[in-house]
Amino acid sequence: MLRAAMRAGLIAIAVLVSVVLAAAWVGVGASPLDLARALVFAAVSRPRRSLVERARDGARAVKAAAVMHINLEDGASCPTLEDLVRSNHLAPASTLDPWGTPYVLRCEGDDIRVSSAGRDRIAGTGDDVPHDIVLR
Repeated sequence: MLRAAMRAGLIAIAVLVSVVLAAAWVGVGASPLDLARALVFAAVSRPRRSLVERARDGARAVKAAAVMHINLEDGASCPTLEDLVRSNHLAPASTLDPWGTPYVLRCEGDDIRVSSAGRDRIAGTGDDVPHDIVLR
């Protein structure tokens, strides 16, 4: 519900900015076609999260689901992705990284490590994206 309210607020701000830009553009003497091009460009070129950011966030979600699974399921040890889906702690689509590869989930003692295989889709290489990566 909060997410819907935030989205509605952002849409309202975007419409307001578009109207202000349109008024300014018309004041400069631009044609309606120029205005339409500018508005389409603004709508299409909005910033998007990088695939690495999405992979990191997805790995964090898998880790949170694994922690929840271990804490809520009696006698649960390190879960698999299938265990998380079966117990409804994770949606099936959330088991795949942005490149379509299943996340890698490992438990080392009490530490749960989740990573994406990265762009090359091969786990254990230099482009892997761990859940705790710090992006600048």
